Amino acid sequence: MLFVMRAEEGDGRFGVTASRRIGGAVERARAKRRLRELYRLSRSHLADAAYDVVANARKSCVKAPWGELQREFSRCLARGIARVEKRAAGP
Repeated sequence: MLFVMRAEEGDGRFGVTASRRIGGAVERARAKRRLRELYRLSRSHLADAAYDVVANARKSCVKAPWGELQREFSRCLARGIARVEKRAAGP
């Protein structure tokens, strides 16, 4: 799950949460590393505007195939950005 909003200053930030429901410390750390890498790879595809993004890791994030995880992350990020832009455009 991703939460996206426009950054008020700077280039935007990325945060990750991983609860104990995911598993032990090793699984949580792996999920966070994978999500950080996905964001790093996606930064070049972001529009000129800066966004603050928070990702909530899910249990499936730990063992999901990398390609599937990449597609899902890109889809969620694009959807979040579209919602932010729609909200900014007004009614």
